[in-house]
Amino acid sequence: MKITNLAHHSWEEIVAHGGVGQIRFARLIGSEELSPSSAMDFVDHARIPPGSSIGAHRHDASTEVYVVLEGKARYLAGEDWIRVGPGDVLLNDGGRHALINDGVEEVEILVFQARSADPAMRPRVTVVTVSNRPHRIAHALAQVDGQDLSRDAIEHLVVLDGIEAPTGVAQGALATFVPGNAEASAYRFERLGALRNLGIELANGDTVALLDDDNDWTPDHLPSLLGVLDRNPDLAAVHSWRELWRQGQPHPVDTYPWVLGGDEERQRVLFDAQVSAGILRLGDHRARDRHGFPCRGQLFSCVDAGEWLVRRSLFRDIPFSAPWTYTELLYGYCDDYRFARRLLEANVAVGCSEQFTLRYSLGGGSQVAP
Repeated sequence: MKITNLAHHSWEEIVAHGGVGQIRFARLIGSEELSPSSAMDFVDHARIPPGSSIGAHRHDASTEVYVVLEGKARYLAGEDWIRVGPGDVLLNDGGRHALINDGVEEVEILVFQARSADPAMRPRVTVVTVSNRPHRIAHALAQVDGQDLSRDAIEHLVVLDGIEAPTGVAQGALATFVPGNAEASAYRFERLGALRNLGIELANGDTVALLDDDNDWTPDHLPSLLGVLDRNPDLAAVHSWRELWRQGQPHPVDTYPWVLGGDEERQRVLFDAQVSAGILRLGDHRARDRHGFPCRGQLFSCVDAGEWLVRRSLFRDIPFSAPWTYTELLYGYCDDYRFARRLLEANVAVGCSEQFTLRYSLGGGSQVAP
């Protein structure tokens, strides 16, 4: 049981759905505190200052209710603007909606969101991309649009880190641009985790995939992963294999290239361990990535974030972002490896498609600036 008082909680200032200015926001009850079988998503408390707004957006697979506690505002319901005030209960059942405080007093609301009880109304997969590179966004959109799935089976959330939605890029039916949180950590991997979590919190899909803006998926990437989950309902996550590319060409490796700081001894040890495990082979640009293989007396995972397809409920227990420990900072753990370690520690059931459906770009750099 949890009891929260509206007068005693901490506030966060955010830009809400691309609206004007900032609002004060508090999540009173989050999905991680609810039963996995619950249709309820969250309960939020928000205060909208004069001149600020919750931007126009829609929830195709969920129902949202605003309860106006104080203040007067204009509410967008579909294509119509209506005046609302204290005591009004506003039901949005999937249509486009927004709230603008055009008065002189603060507007206070409660927000309740629940997911559709009909699984057929939800996308099967939500793809989350975090980017601060406008010139790479069209590429990421094309990878998702090119999947061999019906369009209503996928949604694509592009979390923008410090950039505006790029001009000249058509925002297709699969893509929604989400403003990132400017207050996220400056440490690049911790920041990336926080922004990925933002996208995951907004996800409507039963499963979540992560796509970096410089990587490629073959058209059967998501269908092949979904097939493994469908055949194995006990699995919480599944991953693919990948090809390693650099500057548009297949790129075999003779060392482990993901050790930060150029520690050659550590690169050699990890490379030898992966060769022994059959993951990497000399002269081969393909990586048969494994989750949980022995290295220096412990289990190791080399699965990249772009290879995972994860049941969304798993993120309630194991989110991407949490404070980094001193050891993790010292060794430069990336967000992908840290997430995989937590799956190993929790003994999460994981499967593999054993298909090379991710084309991984070596040297592309993180999509989140340091």
